[in-house]
Amino acid sequence: MLKTVLDTNIFVSAIIFPGDAPDLVFKAAIRRKYEMIICPFILSERIIWFPEI
Repeated sequence: MLKTVLDTNIFVSAIIFPGDAPDLVFKAAIRRKYEMIICPFILSERIIWFPEI
């Protein structure tokens, strides 16, 4: 299975622009079309800038 690391911008764009490419990439990961790798730094970046998400 393909393993990928998604940048924080992908997560933010997926939320702001539903249906666009970043959203489709994120949804493919949710459907387990590939393995999404998330590091603690990326998660902490999301928490700092978008705590409500």
